[in-house]
Amino acid sequence: MKTFFIILSLFVLGLFDVAAQTVLTIERNLPLPSDDVVMSGVAVTDAGVKGKNAVWNFSEASLVGGKHYIRYYGEAPDSLVRIEDNAVYTEALVAGKQYVYGVEDRLRKLVFSVPVLRMPYPFAYGDSLYAPFEGRGKYCDNRYVKVTGDVKVVADGLGRLALPGNVAFDNVLRVTTTRRADIRMSPDSSAFDSVKPLTEVEHRHDWYASGSRYPLLTLVRRTTYDGQARVAGREAAYLMTAEDNAAVYENADENIETDGAGGRLSNGVLADYDVLFSEGRLAVEYELTDEADVSLSVSDVSGIIYKYVESLHQQAGGHTVGISCADLRRGEYVLSISVNGKAVGVKFNVK
Repeated sequence: MKTFFIILSLFVLGLFDVAAQTVLTIERNLPLPSDDVVMSGVAVTDAGVKGKNAVWNFSEASLVGGKHYIRYYGEAPDSLVRIEDNAVYTEALVAGKQYVYGVEDRLRKLVFSVPVLRMPYPFAYGDSLYAPFEGRGKYCDNRYVKVTGDVKVVADGLGRLALPGNVAFDNVLRVTTTRRADIRMSPDSSAFDSVKPLTEVEHRHDWYASGSRYPLLTLVRRTTYDGQARVAGREAAYLMTAEDNAAVYENADENIETDGAGGRLSNGVLADYDVLFSEGRLAVEYELTDEADVSLSVSDVSGIIYKYVESLHQQAGGHTVGISCADLRRGEYVLSISVNGKAVGVKFNVK
């Protein structure tokens, strides 16, 4: 088996049913004074899907570059200084929300009268929060700077994270932060209103595993625009490896298996499967090595389920299930084959 006849786009993903929901809290996830966070550069450029029962398979990603360090200083967790990327950030916890009140590096020094939202607590899958910010300061000591913008933080994914070294984490929460800032610079601060702004847009994805105070994986994309023209951009990804934090990896699943496509996460009971999509119908053939409870579903990439086949207790051996998809709109979907609470899946397009 393992032959696929999916129209246009096809790649294999592992999916699973979440048994417990990861929630970010002050007690478990607020940065602590004197903490040193070490991560390694990793070649990850695609943030993957959002939604519940997601799988982010980065098992083939290679380590690149050197180490990435984040250091925290302060007398108490609710008021900290963070040093990252040669910049110093002043942070504080107010009413259960973590904010940035100031930033200073070799080129700029900013103080925010309306602080920049960094993370709300508690924060669980499906939660979101929007907040504006505003700040002023100096650039290169000879120009005044005014920054206005907004931040939206969304816990948009909950699922399984597969990493290099044949390890994976269940119940991983992904938090996506989108920050948009209009930046005005002028030798005269009174002339800000007449200055055309540059716009900086940052998309940040953080994956949090149970038992880890800090993100296990971070992907950041930052782009600067002058009007509609893109004038600068930066992308970086950082992974907390077992070398960086051995304690976190004590909770990982080891020796996960991937097929030749580098995407399927096997769970042992599901030995093999074929999927044929033709004339608006999915034909799914699979083989079980032991008796198991099996269910199938078709969802879009955001996790909304459109088709569901009730759980069946099936004996070991080969089985075939058909699912009509003729009424689905054009777009991208995921077929999930759940076996004893874990699943594999195939992503496909309906034309």
